[in-house]
Amino acid sequence: MNEAERLHAFADELESYARKVGIHALTLDAPLRGFKRVHAAVTPKSKGLGQIERINSSEVISKTQRHSLFVFDVDIGDLPPLVNKPSFDWWNSLCQRLPVKSRCRLEKKRGCGVILRVPNRFGGAHILLYWGGNKVRSQHFQIYRLESAYHEYLTRRVGQHSLSRRVAVIGVGAVGSRVAEHLALTGIKHLTLVDSDDMSANNLGRHVLSRNFLGMNKAFSMAAHLCNRMPGIDITPFDCSFRKWLTIAQPNDFDVIILAIGNLAEERLWYRRAWREGWTCRLVSTFVEAANLGGHAISMQPSEPGCLECLYEAEDPAALGTLRTVMLEPGQSSSQEISGCGAFTPYSAITATRTALLAAELALPGAAIGYHRWAGSDESAAALNLRPSSFWHALREGRTLPFITRESYLRDGCPCCGN
Repeated sequence: MNEAERLHAFADELESYARKVGIHALTLDAPLRGFKRVHAAVTPKSKGLGQIERINSSEVISKTQRHSLFVFDVDIGDLPPLVNKPSFDWWNSLCQRLPVKSRCRLEKKRGCGVILRVPNRFGGAHILLYWGGNKVRSQHFQIYRLESAYHEYLTRRVGQHSLSRRVAVIGVGAVGSRVAEHLALTGIKHLTLVDSDDMSANNLGRHVLSRNFLGMNKAFSMAAHLCNRMPGIDITPFDCSFRKWLTIAQPNDFDVIILAIGNLAEERLWYRRAWREGWTCRLVSTFVEAANLGGHAISMQPSEPGCLECLYEAEDPAALGTLRTVMLEPGQSSSQEISGCGAFTPYSAITATRTALLAAELALPGAAIGYHRWAGSDESAAALNLRPSSFWHALREGRTLPFITRESYLRDGCPCCGN
């Protein structure tokens, strides 16, 4: 690289460099693009500079003062080598490097500090020089790096971008909670979560939520967790069943609705309704097999052929029939009764996670309509005296594919999609 190229690349990693030389971090809750002045929430101290709590945040923090910070752009070459305790000489070096206009703003502009914004491909790196109420700012200031924690930056930083799709996740148990989490981290900005169940101690072994949420509704708890996990995301939780939610919601307001309720008989009834009423949203059904034998995720488009019902065998359209791709040999009982959790199906958090990933992928833009399935080990099944099905053996041995398009599983005379 030549010098200009090297500096341009270095600007992308300025925050990492500042971290490695020990410069203290503050969180930036919103982008500074276009801002000339922002505010910091500061807890005053009797001696020295106050403690900065938040930058550019609308959150009201008690017992803090609002201090004005001015923002202006500088080139990466205008900065002296960063240090965690800058001296008077460092300040002078910075002033000498800056253009005359920027130097005057640094030395004479009113306010309690200045944010130096260095342009880069992630939206800018930010260095804060904070002097509070000190008039002799060149000798009484602190330096901070601002770590961006807003949605646009976080998605861009990992090679993604914000997705404006509206996705509803129905059932946020072990699988649904992970579906919601993967979608949030993938860049989906608008999520609706529906679940009437409360978090129980029996859920801790495979749920995303921690014991801090015990006794609280899962949908509202997941909303709080994900808003803290991915700032800037828009989440609407509902403490109710899918049936009740549909009395107040419009399915066609969503791009995708994912059902992870673990009750296929009930889901099939809703899919029949979706085809009758001509829903326009994409539908995804996801469920796991007992004893870690595997998991499923199938996407559907109402008004088009190919649905969950197509995976069932039943000569009588009114009969439930048998899932053709079931991985547990029919006629065996796998549910276990656990106090406080009702009928409990044994499977691990890894099984839930692998299955949730498949469902999340089917909800993303450009995903083909089709059917994902994966086969796990039969070790847990053997310990529970459960026998895998012939389909599990075929999938495990590679005699059938883990992903197939809907043309491969269409059922003639399907009572749902009418193929």
